[in-house]
This record gives sequence, structure tokens and C-alpha cells, in this order.
Amino acid sequence: MGYRRWLGFLFAARPDDLLRPPADRISLERVRDFNVQLGGEMRPSSVALTIQSLYYAARLVGAERDWRWLSAIKAQFVARARPCDRFDRLAAPWQTLDLGIELMDTALTLSNTSPQ
Repeated sequence: MGYRRWLGFLFAARPDDLLRPPADRISLERVRDFNVQLGGEMRPSSVALTIQSLYYAARLVGAERDWRWLSAIKAQFVARARPCDRFDRLAAPWQTLDLGIELMDTALTLSNTSPQ
């Protein structure tokens, strides 16, 4: 996810960078610009996951390079990321059970014209 988003960012903001080798595309300046864009589109926890994914991709495409600076950026975002509480959006178990039973009852009343 993170590397795909990174490539999309480069395509939109710095298309000439796509002509460089993959490891050369990842620089402190570009990552900062990428973070600014992500910060306007995502929650901090999602930004942290995206930067973490970019870090893993960087280690794959440029295994011989020193990516400690990117690891430090990743660590900062991970430390700041706080997951939001989504408990209020969960469906109660009995609602899920009732819906399942209702769907099975409806399926029993349908004609057997299709195996689906």
C-alpha cells in the first residue's frame, strides 16, 4: 500500500523522479513532501503505516543503503500515531445474528432456479 501510494505521489508531484532507479527516488526532501500530502489526506495512524510500508520497500529496493534516517522518520510517526476509538461503530452481536437468520429465512423462500 505505502509504496503504491509513494509511486502515485511521485507521478503527480515529481514525475521526472520516476526515471530514476527506485532507491534513488527516496530522499529526505521527497519523503517530507510526501508526509505533508499524507497528513492532509489521512489520520496519523494511517500515515505511520504508509511510511512504515515505504521504509520496508526502501530496504528491499536498496538493501545496500543506509536507511536509518527513514527508520527514524517512521519511528516518529509510529510514536505519534494514536488509533481512534471505533467501538461505537461496531454492530452488536445480536444484530449480526438476527441479520444472518433473516437472510437464511429469505433464502429458503426463493425459488431454486439458480444454485447461487
